Amino acid sequence: MKNTKIIPYDTTLRDGAQDPRARLSVAKKLAIAKRLDKWGMPYIEGGWPGANEIDTEFFQEAKGLFQHSQLVAFGMTARIGVKPENDAGLNMLLKSETKVVTLVGKTWLQNVKLTLRTEGLPNLETIRKSIEFLTKEGREVFFDAEHWFDGFSQDPQYAMAALEAAKESGAAALALCDTRGSCTPEFIYRATRFAKKRFPDMQFGIHAHNDGGLAVINSVWAVKAGVTQVQGTINGVGERTGNVDLCVVLPTAEFKYGLKSGLDMQQVFDVAHFVAKQNEIPVPANNPYTGKNAFRHKAGLHAAGQQRDPESYQHIDPNLVGNTISFVQSEQGGSTNVEIMAKKHGFDLSRNNPAFTRLVEEMKKLKVLGDAQEFLLLHKFLGSEVEPFDVLVGSRVTDTRGQPPEAYVKVRVNGSIHEETAFGDGPINAFDLGLKAALLQKYPQVKDILVDDYTVSLPQTGGGSAAEVEVYVRLKAGGTTWTSRVRGTDQQRTGEDALIQGYKYYLLKQI
Repeated sequence: MKNTKIIPYDTTLRDGAQDPRARLSVAKKLAIAKRLDKWGMPYIEGGWPGANEIDTEFFQEAKGLFQHSQLVAFGMTARIGVKPENDAGLNMLLKSETKVVTLVGKTWLQNVKLTLRTEGLPNLETIRKSIEFLTKEGREVFFDAEHWFDGFSQDPQYAMAALEAAKESGAAALALCDTRGSCTPEFIYRATRFAKKRFPDMQFGIHAHNDGGLAVINSVWAVKAGVTQVQGTINGVGERTGNVDLCVVLPTAEFKYGLKSGLDMQQVFDVAHFVAKQNEIPVPANNPYTGKNAFRHKAGLHAAGQQRDPESYQHIDPNLVGNTISFVQSEQGGSTNVEIMAKKHGFDLSRNNPAFTRLVEEMKKLKVLGDAQEFLLLHKFLGSEVEPFDVLVGSRVTDTRGQPPEAYVKVRVNGSIHEETAFGDGPINAFDLGLKAALLQKYPQVKDILVDDYTVSLPQTGGGSAAEVEVYVRLKAGGTTWTSRVRGTDQQRTGEDALIQGYKYYLLKQI
């Protein structure tokens, strides 16, 4: 393979913003851009100035903000029949004042005729004049050859003519786009090799969509064919099924093919989850490298094998991408899971202990366990009988339409009764605030406990009015983070139980 390094190009703030789930304000776009700059992302495509108020304001706010990254403005070639100097879109690109501009143009003749409603030659002339206009104004232009692989498949002569028009007019790079995500890696390789041989001195890029589930391998094969620039989004967000996920393709390129990007792969997990929090699109739990389940082991057989040989069920060390190994204790687990659980929480446990078999049985009955449930289960069998508090009958949350939910929480601590009321943004928030207020009278340290994540899901255990819900809570205090997971048929009660057990875990750790 000729290339030993690839150049990442992030388009989360433009292509990623087109994801139907994305909710990006100017502030959130700036936060994502700053994190990518901190990571050292070579190019950050900030959006399409002039297309909407958010993107236009973003470029105003982002001026001079970055230390490591090159901010890129995105736009399209001039309208057919309009002189570039009179085209509003091109002039907005100039007003963004970015050194680099990415210009998208049509390269699939079918698309030119049916979408632009023009003929092939006028489109080529528009590509040429648009790029010439921007380069004369001092901009470095990357040409995104939209639908290029589709165009090459149908009419290779025209697809190549479009690239030639961009090259001759001064484009610094040619990004070949699999816009529909329709191509196979073999075709990507063959077509890219053809273009690279035609223009051997040009820098090429690949812009792959994931409609066929091939975006990662298509990007890698394009690099094998001579591409250096890899365009994609964090977590693969984007229209339809999304773009290639930079947090997957970059580690794959480095660890499987030896293609270095210059970025620290140990930041991949953090970057993925930071962006997910900003654009409110969760990282899929089963995502390679960055998913919470990527290095998580549940089955007893796997847990046992992984304990004996770290390479049994993991293709890389999770630390290489900033992730961690974890074990899920559940009905799928066995003796090794209980041993792992005990070691994790600092309990001395032998298989000869009479409580060992009971622990395995109870673990299977609970089905799902967070950090809190693991510790409380072990504490029940191996610790003291001390309970930091009990929530008493009568505690309730009143949720009246048009009024903020009100919680009344009554707890017993060492024989003393404490009760408080609190209003919240929702029933669970109200209960959390009420529980904290009641416990503060005895345990001032609970003031530091914050709910960092609260998720309700419906396990696939059947439907009906008695269907189970699963509540996942992540809490944090004093630099420590822990989880609580509970299943039940009443969503409010299940959420309250998850919080109660999460608080008990924290307090017992303090005792």
